[in-house]
Amino acid sequence: MSISEPPSPDAQQTTSEQDRWPAIVELNIDKAKNMLLGDKSLFLETLENLLIEYTNLSMPPQIDIDDAGHADLRLQIASQVHKLRSVSGMVGAERVQQLASEAEEIVRTESQSAKKVLMNLSLALQALQNASKEALDLWKEEKHVASTSDVDVMAPSLKLETVESILILLAEQDLSALDEVDEHSASLREALGNERFQQFQRSLARLDYKQAIAFLEPLIKRLGDT
Repeated sequence: MSISEPPSPDAQQTTSEQDRWPAIVELNIDKAKNMLLGDKSLFLETLENLLIEYTNLSMPPQIDIDDAGHADLRLQIASQVHKLRSVSGMVGAERVQQLASEAEEIVRTESQSAKKVLMNLSLALQALQNASKEALDLWKEEKHVASTSDVDVMAPSLKLETVESILILLAEQDLSALDEVDEHSASLREALGNERFQQFQRSLARLDYKQAIAFLEPLIKRLGDT
């Protein structure tokens, strides 16, 4: 009867480091883990997309947002901070989430001055960006190394039923679609091409299910014809 040897301390340490979530002072990491079902990669992808998509809000308003002639701009900002409130909650950015919620209520009310809350929101986003920089830079470096090492690995052929299964999960807005995509990432990258696969992943990170479905649907006909 053979007894398998336990993993070496070095192997255990490597696994532990890969699973360890970054400590970012502006974030409630426990909340993020719960919201994103412990998916560290999705957390970092969502955090990066948040900082990119809401760059304009990280800058103080360049015009007098309280001027009567800027009602349309107030509505535009209201729509944006509404989305920011949801995304910031997912990554545990509680200060940003709170200010986004306050900003949405204020900018929708023409009689209230929005200048102060938008200024505070911009400062909170800047603080989040500074606090996240080291963790995001390390993650991007690790992704680059991983993608480079996978170049010569032959990806298994993507199956029609796999795509159909993922599409069903996406249509139901089921987060387990992320696990399915992760499991078949090499095959999906091969089928979509590197650039479109990265765009597909970004849509998943934003939980933009409609766009993610649009990336995969053309594969149904292609795989069905083979």
